[in-house]
Amino acid sequence: MPDDLLRRYARRLANRPPSIGAGIKEPVRTIETACFLRYCLLIGTDRVLLMVRRRVADLWRRATKDANQVLIHWADLYRELLASIGALASDTTVSDSDVRERLRLLVAEHQQRKPPTRAQLVRDHLTVEIQPVRSLLSGLMALLWEATAGASRVGGHANTQGAV
Repeated sequence: MPDDLLRRYARRLANRPPSIGAGIKEPVRTIETACFLRYCLLIGTDRVLLMVRRRVADLWRRATKDANQVLIHWADLYRELLASIGALASDTTVSDSDVRERLRLLVAEHQQRKPPTRAQLVRDHLTVEIQPVRSLLSGLMALLWEATAGASRVGGHANTQGAV
């Protein structure tokens, strides 16, 4: 059934008072009811998908914003290493072999202190933030989402159908 006809039948049923609807004869009554239910299903599915898309985009936006605020810059770590080396070099009470050993330990320690990358920070934030919507997303993933054969559009949205 074409989308225009589907929409027209659905709106006709929705805008009519129940008292007048009782006088409508079959098969028009059944066709209007089927069109109304299908139209409601399509619009509801489109709205759910739009809300999920907005929620996921919001999660990503907040995760990247928070990751940018937390980033530890390599320059700060480099300055700390230089300050530690400068303090070690200015200490005249330490023998040359001890200085070399302390330098090895200092470099090894600073190599282990790699700050997390931006991608790691975003992943960590998403892992924490996804908990409230995990049940919604897992429920949506269990549904069988399929487009109709014609991939027509109803009400300005993609016409999708799910096993709801």
